[in-house]
Amino acid sequence: MTNFQGKVVLITGASTGIGAALARELAKQGASLVLVARNAEKLATLAAELDRTGQNILVAPGDVTQDGDLERAVAQARDRFGKIDIAIANAGFGVKGNLEALTVEDYRKQFETNIFGVLRTIYATLDDLKKLRAVWRSWGA
Repeated sequence: MTNFQGKVVLITGASTGIGAALARELAKQGASLVLVARNAEKLATLAAELDRTGQNILVAPGDVTQDGDLERAVAQARDRFGKIDIAIANAGFGVKGNLEALTVEDYRKQFETNIFGVLRTIYATLDDLKKLRAVWRSWGA
């Protein structure tokens, strides 16, 4: 396993499921975390579980379907940690049920989260990720 000591990792959809599990594992490996999800209460509970000091966890409530939420989270992360090393666009959900009971709007919400949410995450963190690429290139990677 890789050691994430000193790395800053942004995770969307961090309040439950895979996002929360990733946060737990990365915290064990020394990462500083930026936790993004809609449910501020669940994020705060997870953050308290992961780091009682509050030094290494930034709770940034936000919705990946809303313009500006990820940019705010990234700005807070840069203010707090100075950088973002890794962005994990984990927020998402699946539409399920009988086709006759589902609407185009149901699929539109899923697409907004699962596709545009990923793109918003990439665009919000792109400057940080490009800086890392330049560092890797300078190392000959």
